Amino acid sequence: MKTLFENKFACIMLDAAESLIDVKWFPSTDYATKEDFKVWNREIVRHIQEHQPKGMLSNTKDYKFTITPDLQEWSVTHIFEPMVAAGVRKLAMIVSSELFPQISLEQFVDEYEEKQLTTKYFEDLEEARQWLISG
Repeated sequence: MKTLFENKFACIMLDAAESLIDVKWFPSTDYATKEDFKVWNREIVRHIQEHQPKGMLSNTKDYKFTITPDLQEWSVTHIFEPMVAAGVRKLAMIVSSELFPQISLEQFVDEYEEKQLTTKYFEDLEEARQWLISG
């Protein structure tokens, strides 16, 4: 696993052998701004476009940022459409222990209604990785 980007909010890693981008979120997302949200997502998209993984693992157990409806709309064109265009077909999300951020994350993903991206929620990291690398 190779680290591609890291800041106080997230670490983006590449598992080239399994064709996965792996994002680990930090509790400091609680203090993030809308601009921080856009910055880290642009980084994710940039690395997805560069490495063209088939799947993405987003470990949101420590994710605290609440995604507002306007950011959900922004995400369709700036995150999900470029991800799918670059070849991502599966998104596994490790669920947060915080209820409100978890609901906003699910709404964030649900905003992208295209069926080219299959999303599944997990509590177990290894189970999520296995789902991503299975056919």
